[in-house]
Amino acid sequence: MESWDLDGSSQRLPVSVLTGFLGSGKTTVLNYLIQQPALSRALVLIKEQLAEAATG
Repeated sequence: MESWDLDGSSQRLPVSVLTGFLGSGKTTVLNYLIQQPALSRALVLIKEQLAEAATG
């Protein structure tokens, strides 16, 4: 499993920003993406990595 060094010394954490006007469908897009199996698994791994990094 890939791990991230969150202090920025070796790898970068990929980040995307979703912007738009009120009512433009941002929440709809996010809900759709989160329901996709591949992204859902990735989010779980990211959450675990962040929790591990936070506890040291």
